[in-house]
Amino acid sequence: MKYLCILKIVFVVLLVLIISTLILGLCKEKMKNGTNNTDDLTYFKNRINLISIKNPIKINSIYRNIKIYVINMQKDVERKMHMIDLLNKLNFTNVEFVTPIKITEEYNTKYFKHSNMCNSGKSLMLTVLNILHYNKDLEFFIMEDDIDIYSNLSINLVLDEHYSKRKDLLYLEFCYIPCNQLYKEKNCDILYALNNNVSCTGCILYNKDAVKKILDAFNNNNNLYKYPIDQAYRMINTITKQGYPIFRQNIKFNSNIFTSARYNKKNNTLFDPVCTSNS
Repeated sequence: MKYLCILKIVFVVLLVLIISTLILGLCKEKMKNGTNNTDDLTYFKNRINLISIKNPIKINSIYRNIKIYVINMQKDVERKMHMIDLLNKLNFTNVEFVTPIKITEEYNTKYFKHSNMCNSGKSLMLTVLNILHYNKDLEFFIMEDDIDIYSNLSINLVLDEHYSKRKDLLYLEFCYIPCNQLYKEKNCDILYALNNNVSCTGCILYNKDAVKKILDAFNNNNNLYKYPIDQAYRMINTITKQGYPIFRQNIKFNSNIFTSARYNKKNNTLFDPVCTSNS
């Protein structure tokens, strides 16, 4: 009788594993064959969680030591504590906080002579490029300090998929993409964007190929310094990208970028929208 009970338990466990594997396999297959049906995407446009997820799925041991740079001004202690708590919940272990570069007249003369960007946008660009230049890791995240998780999609699943495709940049946050240019998986509730349709810089995973392409592009084309960094990335047509809206800005934080719709909560904007009405 005892052995019969054990066999029943083993059978149930195996059945659950088989079903889970089939579902995951279906999701991955559909992630390769997305749809851009606008009617389907209306679901995602309206599916906005206003409450962040308090107990997100933890990163597994394979990914937990990926280097993370968090851009954080020294005065923004609350944001730093927020990111420490968030990354601890996710089980990331290799985190470094980076103070943004202060824009001086020397920087304006050297890089931004023909740019109308605000100083906060210039600072973000130079800070990111500085990280790319000095980083020694083969892959790493650069995160802004106001993000939070608003999606139940497992980062582990997304990273598994990313490493099977090897895009240059993996975005775990994006915004302001025309809804009819996104892809949705009906059975898996997965939304994603590809290549030049991906924008916003809240959380990006870089690899060494991406770093080389970006630094080479900026070294060879001074016009890239005219534009916000996410727009400049879209102008580098050698970079391949894929994005998933796992993170969004936490609604309790204003944007530090003067031109952002969320700067001092202009127009009562809580979030940069994942997608917008199609043009």
